[in-house]
Amino acid sequence: MASALHAHAESVASLGRAYADLAERHRAAADAGCGEFGEWIARARELTVAAERLLALEIELARGAGVTWVAIAGALGVSRQAAWKRFAGVRSGA
Repeated sequence: MASALHAHAESVASLGRAYADLAERHRAAADAGCGEFGEWIARARELTVAAERLLALEIELARGAGVTWVAIAGALGVSRQAAWKRFAGVRSGA
C-alpha cells in the first residue's frame, strides 16, 4: 500500500505542476493581450483525463484500505449507488 501511495503522491504532484504551468501561460497571455485558446482547451482536456485517472486511483486505494462506498459517496457528494456505479469496475490504469 505504501508504494501505491507514493506513486499516487507523485501523480498528484505532477498534475499540480501541469495545472500551475497552464495558469502561468494564461497569466502571460493576459499580460500580452492574446491567448492560445485551442492549445489551452486541448491541455485542459488532457488534464481532466489525468485528474479522472487520479480520482479512480484514489478510490481504488480507499477501497483497498477498507473505506466504504458510503464514505466514498459522501466525499464525492453523490449517493452510494452513484459512486459504486461510476467507480466499482474502474481501474486507474484503464
